[in-house]
Amino acid sequence: MLPAIVLTGSRWCLLKRPESCTEKQAVKLKELVAINLKTVRAYIRSSVLSATADLLCLSRLWIQRLDSMLQSLIALYFVTFAARL
Repeated sequence: MLPAIVLTGSRWCLLKRPESCTEKQAVKLKELVAINLKTVRAYIRSSVLSATADLLCLSRLWIQRLDSMLQSLIALYFVTFAARL
């Protein structure tokens, strides 16, 4: 297929997150990835960067939660230890 024909009507496929695409858009996206145009390579890079950013946000959130849990456990340990003295 010619790249111009495949790109026709594919704007929303490229702008949406893959999990939000309709079935028709998912098929169109697979066709675009198979052709390997510069536009599609840029889309794939942006998807990877977006996923990486999401993972970083989640990992920061978990670090904050673990830190607060650890502080609570340390405080509980010292309260319990002080009660034994």
